[in-house]
Amino acid sequence: MTAIDYLMKIHIAAGITALATFLVPMVTAKGGVAHRRVGWIFVAAMAGLFFTGAPASIYRLATETRPGTSLGSSAAGSATGNRVCSLITGLQSGGAAP
Repeated sequence: MTAIDYLMKIHIAAGITALATFLVPMVTAKGGVAHRRVGWIFVAAMAGLFFTGAPASIYRLATETRPGTSLGSSAAGSATGNRVCSLITGLQSGGAAP
């Protein structure tokens, strides 16, 4: 198992923890024991998401993109990009949006 696999497992666990705890601080009395304790668990889970997601994103950008290609080089990305560009061009020339 590679380091990125471990990061992914930690990232998923942190995400599940954040989802499981985010409502408790919102519905309990501010400053109460439950609010503070569960709030800090949520903050730690979100920090875990950041500190595992950022390196994974950098790793993905470094290993999965090919030099000389844009991020929207897929067929779906190109089709969407073409539609957005034609919409912007039409609006700039005074045409109505489709």
